[in-house]
Amino acid sequence: ILSILPGGIHWVQLFFFFLILLGIDSAFSFQEALLTCIRDIEMFKNVTKWKIALCIAVVNWLLSLLHATDTGLLFLDTIDFYVNFVMLLVGFLESFAVGWVYDIENQIQKFGAVAVFSYIFANFGSVLFGCSFWFGLQDNQHAIWAGFVGLILFYCFFMIIPIYLVKKRGQSFMHLAFGNIFAFKAKVEPIIKVVPTVWCILIKQFIPHVLVILIVNLAQSKNKAGQSTFGHYEEYPYAPYQILGILTFCFAIFIFLSALVIPGVYEALDSHEIEETEMEETEKNAFKPAFPVEELNDVKKEDA
Repeated sequence: ILSILPGGIHWVQLFFFFLILLGIDSAFSFQEALLTCIRDIEMFKNVTKWKIALCIAVVNWLLSLLHATDTGLLFLDTIDFYVNFVMLLVGFLESFAVGWVYDIENQIQKFGAVAVFSYIFANFGSVLFGCSFWFGLQDNQHAIWAGFVGLILFYCFFMIIPIYLVKKRGQSFMHLAFGNIFAFKAKVEPIIKVVPTVWCILIKQFIPHVLVILIVNLAQSKNKAGQSTFGHYEEYPYAPYQILGILTFCFAIFIFLSALVIPGVYEALDSHEIEETEMEETEKNAFKPAFPVEELNDVKKEDA
């Protein structure tokens, strides 16, 4: 289209020049984000910024050489597809951790393990049950309605358990539904100032559920030949394209599972500044008297 405009080739050159500028801008944002994370690590706190930036730039340049070959576009397309699995999975785990795992120990102590886990099962089990209709009956014109009806019935049936158990303990069901996420809101607001209530509701009752649907949708998708897109994306050759894409996904799974099995495996990459500050505050409070010293001194002066 640009070539048929007056000045033809100049518009095309300008377009690709803008693409180069866009790439440089993206490179700055990605590099700065990674650089900030690395400099927060204890082992790199004494390394100068330019040395870390140089290492990141060199590594990224070496990795990008793959995409500069004749098959670079195929590699980019394949890896981009498999990264979708990683991003959806990471997004679900993060939202689930904040909305459902945070403060779960106190919820179990307050409402009981059966009430807490049956509530989780009612929420995500109903979504998976609905997905079995939406994606299992694709050729059926009633699949959408059947999925919603199945989701609602499943949810209502299994919600009887947590509601009954919560009422039996004389507690409020709203505390089970939103108590932990509002506790998270109260904890972080002194640091980041404002956490909207609508965010708390969405991160608890909407976002993780939608991400589960998107993961199921992507996992069951098929290519033109009717094969699963996972391992057969765009019918590209299995080696090296599909293998590289699958390894990208497996690498993310490995990072998650290794931290789950061995919680301290990435402790060396953590920043200890916050912990040291908290320890200092704790030590100060340990020697701080429980009574108001200043007021007591004022009373002595008045008596004198």
